[in-house]
Amino acid sequence: MRLFAYYALHTFKNQLRKLLKTWVLLFFAVCLLLGVIIGIGAATIEDMAYRAEMEDWEEWENWE
Repeated sequence: MRLFAYYALHTFKNQLRKLLKTWVLLFFAVCLLLGVIIGIGAATIEDMAYRAEMEDWEEWENWE
């Protein structure tokens, strides 16, 4: 039973290593980069919307 686990783990590790040497690594890198860019963009837009909303509230409070 121990040998089965060893060979299964070893086979899985080798297959993963071979897979990452192909286009899959590039695909993962591109997906990660796009995720980071979209995340930063969404956070920036949300921050700008929050600041605009706070400025509107300040103007409304000063109006009264």
